[in-house]
Amino acid sequence: MLEFITPIPHSYPGNAVLTDDIGVILDEPCPYQRAGTRFQILGRLKKAEVRGCGDVLSNKLTFQTSTTSHYVPQKEDLKPLLFSSYLSATNTSEQNLQFIISELKSHAEWLKKQPIDALIGLIGAAATKWGAANELFLSTWCQPKHLESVVEFGLRGNKQYIDQFLPFYNSEKHFLKANPRGLTCHWLAGNVQILGMFALVQSILTKNVNLLKVSARDNGVFVSLLNVFKGLEYTTETNYIIKGDDLLKTIALIYFPREAANLGKIMSMEADCRIAWGGRESVETVSTYPAKFDGETVIFGPKLSFSVINREALSSEQEVKKLTRKMAVDVFVFDQTGCASPHNLYIEKGGNISPKAFCEALSLAMNNVEAQMPITTLTPEQVSAVHSIRGVYDFKGMVYGSDSMSWTILYDDRNELKKPVYSRVLFVHEVESINDALIHIDDSIQTIGLACPDIEKAKAFAIEATNRGVSRCPLIGRMLNFEMPWDGIVLIDRLVKWNTLGGPLC
Repeated sequence: MLEFITPIPHSYPGNAVLTDDIGVILDEPCPYQRAGTRFQILGRLKKAEVRGCGDVLSNKLTFQTSTTSHYVPQKEDLKPLLFSSYLSATNTSEQNLQFIISELKSHAEWLKKQPIDALIGLIGAAATKWGAANELFLSTWCQPKHLESVVEFGLRGNKQYIDQFLPFYNSEKHFLKANPRGLTCHWLAGNVQILGMFALVQSILTKNVNLLKVSARDNGVFVSLLNVFKGLEYTTETNYIIKGDDLLKTIALIYFPREAANLGKIMSMEADCRIAWGGRESVETVSTYPAKFDGETVIFGPKLSFSVINREALSSEQEVKKLTRKMAVDVFVFDQTGCASPHNLYIEKGGNISPKAFCEALSLAMNNVEAQMPITTLTPEQVSAVHSIRGVYDFKGMVYGSDSMSWTILYDDRNELKKPVYSRVLFVHEVESINDALIHIDDSIQTIGLACPDIEKAKAFAIEATNRGVSRCPLIGRMLNFEMPWDGIVLIDRLVKWNTLGGPLC
């Protein structure tokens, strides 16, 4: 990485500038007889932020001229990662994708006949294995008791609606049943794969067959999660036996590059429900694919989150110690790549513990939590971004952080919403009132972690925040707990069709 040092600037801190460029120092003399160190720039770091005017214009022109693609799909574009049958080596990718979809649909009737209690029990048995493999979030969420509450919530208070016709509430003549939509197609994100598993589990419980396209960054995560169903069995209290190998026949896992637009279109047109996770470019690509006119589309797109702490939550050192640990957990889980991960924290002044003292306590909590949740290896691009923002706050605020760049707290007294740096970097802002943070809410804000012991104040804040578009206001420490609704959507309701018998109700 190239860094330029000069004694010339006096009006701004430009004496040492670490760039986002990769270069090499050249030993041979300049052919034009110029003095000084000679170097060659090889290019930008991967994922470096676009900064210059020319770069921005280039990006815009590239985007405007990229609507027409001359890409010709190749047979090797489609990679089946988990599929119960064999594909023909002579077929094209399009033919193989159609075959996979046809095979999935052929097992739909089997899935419809499985009792909901059997499906919950089988997934609960898989949860035990996920827990042993240290997938604790997924294992906890998929415990049978929790799955029952999820299904009850999504199915109008009665999980048996997915199995049979049952009376409406307060009716003896009008009956209701939920039926699966058919084929659910998932476009999965590469940053937080576990969220895609939560959607898959709900689709299984509503008896839909599932086709999942993983991200190029999946690294085998989904295959390993689904492989636990191999050889797994569960027996219900009525001695009904369900086998994981049979369930896997209703699921297929594939990969193809985004440029293979024909495969994306086939997958989209065959879907009775489309679920897309990821960044703006990824979900917009799925949104533009042709789809069934009566199909469902659920987009979990790019979102950001922040946290607020009111002065009553800073009543004592003991309370602050508990709170800082919870805050550290929210920052460390998924290394801030989740849509519900906090990047900014707004703290009210006037508490028994000052915002600066809170930052000092939080730095200790960060150290302690890191011992249990060590960060994955940082790339040169991530180190560069952290190094750069720390340099800025050396001048404009205060910096707390580990020597290894594994976590960073940046404090100032400005009420701003700073752009995420990720890599466990938290911006802390001192405010007069947590309500001052409401001005930062727009359509991109999904979750606000809240520490406010006064329930009436908490309700008043949440009412205003949700009126402005926020989906969730969980307690700090629980920001990454996946719940229903998510992004304001009760997913199970989008995965079924409701049917009636008899009636009418009135």
